[in-house]
Amino acid sequence: MNRFSSSGFDNPHNNREGREVKPAEKNQIARINRHLRKDFYEVRTARGQRQELELGRFYLINTYRNAICEYNVDLDDLERQIRDDQAVERRRKLEEATAKLLQQAQASASQGQ
Repeated sequence: MNRFSSSGFDNPHNNREGREVKPAEKNQIARINRHLRKDFYEVRTARGQRQELELGRFYLINTYRNAICEYNVDLDDLERQIRDDQAVERRRKLEEATAKLLQQAQASASQGQ
């Protein structure tokens, strides 16, 4: 093999073994990014060893400002936080709808008497 081989065996700095993003992580990142996109945020994966040392394996950027917002992002924690926020939002909307229906029922009851 020559020194320009793409196998990686000749280059001691090509240490990508075990650092590839697994399909489950890709899916998780896609799910997270779907929710963050509306607020101009995105999870990215470090591409090199130096970037990984500085930013961690995953990091959060603001796509509107093109600035790094958070380092060393834990995908599981971030996804859990998004789910909790969604549950709170659903509960708030349900309470608003219930209050509106109750208010309408009271208004119609007072008009009927």
